[in-house]
Amino acid sequence: FPFHRQPIRPIPMKSIVIDVHAHFTPKLLIEKFDGAAAKFPDVKLLKSDKGVAIQFPGIAPTRPIMPKLSDLAERQSWMDKNGIDHQVIGGWLDSFGYELPADQGAAWSRYLNDCMWEEAISMLKLLQDGADKSDEKGVRLIIKLLIWLV
Repeated sequence: FPFHRQPIRPIPMKSIVIDVHAHFTPKLLIEKFDGAAAKFPDVKLLKSDKGVAIQFPGIAPTRPIMPKLSDLAERQSWMDKNGIDHQVIGGWLDSFGYELPADQGAAWSRYLNDCMWEEAISMLKLLQDGADKSDEKGVRLIIKLLIWLV
């Protein structure tokens, strides 16, 4: 009994470029800080003419937060100019607060995650090509898969 296989034809697929190492600091971290600061009293935001730095207990303040880490419109424009379709984003390491006591560290981490979530949901580059933007469940799944939460 002869067995003949059909040749396997490649499935045409669109090539995409994914930047798998991008840092992000949400603007909401600064904007909502005063309303949340009681949960992590050892975290200080230091505002100066150079920008906003974060200070954790027992260490010097961070470098000022670089504006490009928070500017989603500029990020998307840069991605378009460089042919990047998507980014996998993570927090800015200086903002993690490892020096905090456990209870404040947990509250700070939740705060960072919530701020990242709120802003990342608006990053259309994370959502296009893979989900119906009106499908909240699909959007949440994609965001959870593509964002490295603190």
